[in-house]
Amino acid sequence: MNATLRSRALIAALALAAFAITLGAKGFVRDDRWLIAENPLIQQGLSGAGRHFTTGYWEGVVGRAAQIQEYRPLLTLSYLAHFATTGPAKAPMHLANMLLHALVCLLLWEGLRRRVAPGAALFAALVFAVMPIHAEAVSYISSRSELLAAASVLGAWLLLSGNPSDRKILAGAAVFGAGLLSKEHPVLFPFWL
Repeated sequence: MNATLRSRALIAALALAAFAITLGAKGFVRDDRWLIAENPLIQQGLSGAGRHFTTGYWEGVVGRAAQIQEYRPLLTLSYLAHFATTGPAKAPMHLANMLLHALVCLLLWEGLRRRVAPGAALFAALVFAVMPIHAEAVSYISSRSELLAAASVLGAWLLLSGNPSDRKILAGAAVFGAGLLSKEHPVLFPFWL
């Protein structure tokens, strides 16, 4: 196995191991309960999939009176996909968050290794993978929005950095757009780029 594959395997393994305890979660906690387990829009199943594009994030739970009108259809469709395939089982949802965290760590490493020494990039990605500040984003299923947003920003950054081809520009725009459909924070990405 070459050094690049070893680095990728080490980063992914550490990112997954750091939050493996979440696979044993007993119930839906905090917002996970309302936004996922008891969300009427998700309980409608695939027949209501189109409504995810016309309904605010909290609106599906509390109705049109929802004071927070966030728009996160890609996020809610990811929950719907889980319910359609594995039912209300929590472990697959937690595993998806863990895999997204590993992806974010790998994307960070890829971006760093293009800019700093390989050892420094690996060290930074490994530290990032186990930082306790990620506990909420990985452990709460409803915080998947943070992981999707981070993956989209880092993915778009990698696609658009340097002298990208037209194909990479289109792919970067699509990845950025997916982030916008998951959380509001990626809207700042063009200013950062």
